[in-house]
Amino acid sequence: MNAIRLANRYIRALSVAWLLLAATVAVAGEQAGQSEVATAAVQQLAKVHQAQSQADTVANVQVLEDRLKNTRAIGIFTKLAIRNDIMDLVDEIRAYRKQARLQSRLKEIRSSFDGLILKIMALLEDDPALSRDLYTNRELLWNSLLEVKA
Repeated sequence: MNAIRLANRYIRALSVAWLLLAATVAVAGEQAGQSEVATAAVQQLAKVHQAQSQADTVANVQVLEDRLKNTRAIGIFTKLAIRNDIMDLVDEIRAYRKQARLQSRLKEIRSSFDGLILKIMALLEDDPALSRDLYTNRELLWNSLLEVKA
């Protein structure tokens, strides 16, 4: 697990370094009168950084999902109940997409999501590290739920 975190930090540091390099190239290009080339380089590096961020998001969600599946702090039947709750939430999001997309409905779904996260955290009393990681990554989890295909 620590190797994954270390690799993610290294990748993020490299991404930031590339963006700083691109900004430096852009400034130098503008000073040399080649602003189009510099702007194109910055845009390309920004796309690479965005793709990397999306890949990190998927990896982090998958890691949290695997940790939740493998934790001994929650019994098998409770895990099945949590899975059903998550599937119900996904169904609510799909229904929200098909309807008029009322903001009030999204707020209700979000409150259901928050309640589910709190429920899972309470169940993870014997695995405080996973509980903390779920809490700190709740926005990441929420965004990944919103991206589920209909």
